[in-house]
Amino acid sequence: EMTSGEECIIYNTTINTVYDNLIQEKKLDGIEFLEKKLPLKGFVKEINNNGLITITYNIKKDISRILMRYDGGETTIELKKTGNNVIRKIIYSAD
Repeated sequence: EMTSGEECIIYNTTINTVYDNLIQEKKLDGIEFLEKKLPLKGFVKEINNNGLITITYNIKKDISRILMRYDGGETTIELKKTGNNVIRKIIYSAD
């Protein structure tokens, strides 16, 4: 299994703003299937389109994780609030 990723700190922001910007950037395959606004609670969304199987939202007070499962692996988006900042991690894992 191969894993790669990126991590960055975005200053003076909120998890919701970072999520909104992630969608606007259209940086990930299948990003158009994410909810337009970050959900308030976790759930699993069945997609089965363009290689994307499911999107799982795990939402807590100061950390949100979104797991996008594809035919060939998965992408995890983690948004973690630390003080006034948000740490954004995107981890790509191949099967």
